[in-house]
Amino acid sequence: MAEESSRPIRLMNFVSEEQLDEVKKTRGERVEDGTAQRDRPLFEILKENKDKQDAEFNERFKHRPPKALDEDETEFLEKLEMEGI
Repeated sequence: MAEESSRPIRLMNFVSEEQLDEVKKTRGERVEDGTAQRDRPLFEILKENKDKQDAEFNERFKHRPPKALDEDETEFLEKLEMEGI
C-alpha cells in the first residue's frame, strides 16, 4: 500500500511542438486526430454520415409488412364509424 502512494499520479501526457512535428513526419497527418485540416466543415461531414445512416435504416424497414391493428385500435375505429353514421 505504501508503494502505491509513493508513485506520482499522471493524469495527462503533454506533448511539445517538436514531438508533435516528429510524429507527423513519421506516421503522416490524420484528419481524425486533428493533425490535418479537413477539406469540408465538420457540420457537412456529420450531416452526410447521418443521412447515410438514415437511408440504411429506412432501407432495412422498407420491405417490412405493416403492423396489424390491435383490439384497442379496432374498437376505436369502429366507434368512429358508428358516430359518423
